[in-house]
Amino acid sequence: MRTLFKTVGLLVVILIVTIAGFVLWYGREQNIDFTSYLRTPLNTCNGEVEVNTIEYETLLDWLSNNQSGWTNNPATFAPGYFYRSDEITVSVLDNFVVINFLADGEWSQVQKSANTDAIRNECVGNS
Repeated sequence: MRTLFKTVGLLVVILIVTIAGFVLWYGREQNIDFTSYLRTPLNTCNGEVEVNTIEYETLLDWLSNNQSGWTNNPATFAPGYFYRSDEITVSVLDNFVVINFLADGEWSQVQKSANTDAIRNECVGNS
């Protein structure tokens, strides 16, 4: 009977350590260069954004300056202003950004709290 309790106790400890490790790994901050995911045209709720436009360059600069501090988040967010291509969707909300991106054939979602004034716009048309 003691052996059974020791075995069960050991399995519980292993399970707790495994879950804690996963939570720490999943919640870690990541450095991601999203500039390589930008393809044109980028679709927005106001139409297309092409390379060499002020809006495209502003987004590119913002992503270049915000490569660190991204965390995983499984929640679904109501999109605000967005930029979308086949490999990335950048949803811009008040003071944070949610990015869904295709990496190695699988979609991932990360978010970051940051000043979004430079890339946040209002949707004025239908897309």
